[in-house]
Amino acid sequence: MYEKKLKTPRRIAKIKAILMGSVVGILFMVIFGILAIIIYVGANMIDNGNLSVENMYKCLFSMIFGAFGMAVASRILPDLG
Repeated sequence: MYEKKLKTPRRIAKIKAILMGSVVGILFMVIFGILAIIIYVGANMIDNGNLSVENMYKCLFSMIFGAFGMAVASRILPDLG
């Protein structure tokens, strides 16, 4: 009897787990893809002499820390209102 009652919730939980895993996987693919594009463009600009290595890393880390700051702020903002 207990197994019968768990049949539907188990199926729903399995579908949710697959969906959430897929969403997280796509999210990480987008994050690392954008990071790879930024590094590629920066490397091309360094090769062309338009950008120094120091400035490229300053820009890269500024964007990363800015994104982290925005993520933290978006988690805090609903509590302020």
